Amino acid sequence: MNTGIALNADVIRSLEWLIEVIPKAIGVHFVDATHWDDNEADFVLWTDASLCLRLAYTYGGCGFAYAISPVNTKEKIDIFFLKLVAILLAVHHIALFPNPPKKVLLWTDSLDSVAPIALSMHLSPSTIQSS
Repeated sequence: MNTGIALNADVIRSLEWLIEVIPKAIGVHFVDATHWDDNEADFVLWTDASLCLRLAYTYGGCGFAYAISPVNTKEKIDIFFLKLVAILLAVHHIALFPNPPKKVLLWTDSLDSVAPIALSMHLSPSTIQSS
């Protein structure tokens, strides 16, 4: 049995926000993945995150860092989640280029953070390289 969602002011505001954002959203296609060698990459970037300092990504002499504000919560923040957010920030950034690269080589120190992306592409763990 499905229960309905009460359409209160918060839900309506969220739906209006979604209606506004979706047409402007960028499209990133991970499903077009093919195998290619590292030296064939159109674009190389590095990402990292820490629990208490910042999220960051860098490429070609450009660096971007986002400070993490301390939060008063008893819930533990997962470092793998933060590293995944850094990866997604970097992918979002380059997807906004006028001519986004097709073959992106992304360096990270966390295969656990890359796993959700690989699983969404139906890739086996052996497809992901580590170094």
